Amino acid sequence: MADLPDLHKITAAQTLRVLASDSVDSADFAISPISERVMNWGFLIATLLFACCASAHPSGAGAGIGAAQVSAIYPDIEKLYIDLHRNPELPFHEQRTAATLAARVKALGYEVTTGVGGTGVVAILKNGPGPIVMLRTELDALPIEEKTGLPFASKVKTKSDSGEMVSVGHMCGHDIHMSAWVGTAELMAKNREHWHGTLMLVGQPAEEIVAGATAMLRDGLFTRFPKPDYALGMHTPKRPCRPALSGSIPVISAPTRPVWR
Repeated sequence: MADLPDLHKITAAQTLRVLASDSVDSADFAISPISERVMNWGFLIATLLFACCASAHPSGAGAGIGAAQVSAIYPDIEKLYIDLHRNPELPFHEQRTAATLAARVKALGYEVTTGVGGTGVVAILKNGPGPIVMLRTELDALPIEEKTGLPFASKVKTKSDSGEMVSVGHMCGHDIHMSAWVGTAELMAKNREHWHGTLMLVGQPAEEIVAGATAMLRDGLFTRFPKPDYALGMHTPKRPCRPALSGSIPVISAPTRPVWR
């Protein structure tokens, strides 16, 4: 396996550069249907994960995945995105969201644990000896009313923890991230012959209130489950977004700042 400093020697180097330099306005995701950018993100994430999980033949990393496979699952992932966008949930109340994601990855053969850190999800796919790679998505939405007029716009209203009735909407791209997370899970499960190691998918609750990562850690995220060799998480701030990728374990607990442990 190529270690992290040698990623520039393999195909995933381009993937890493694209993810590291992509600048996305988070509002774009709140008002737009799923786009080619999202499909590309799913492809890029999967390619990078292939690189991390590749065998000692780095030139073949990610060789088994291509645009045709992404296109084949795209309609289903788009439906998932629309469903998630229509049904946002507030931090630590992501029961429906967590159940939806858990059911999807369990059907793909992942070992799934729910209720981690409250409403968090951990899904493990073991595929022989090799590195452990973690991919994280956020689950929660914001107490903001959506006024896009889209046919799948959120009309959700609920009572907040303070007792106030609030509108809820995915205004920060978490519906996009979750869709790419599920798409990546499917691509990785269908291409096991091209990689080895363990894939650890994490659905983190309560990112918006900067509390979900800590809750998952306190609930044994890295003691009850494998401690990853590499971790990947990303967000969509208005400035360039860099993936949290390191031999150390980053926990993304805010839109723009990783908390290193």
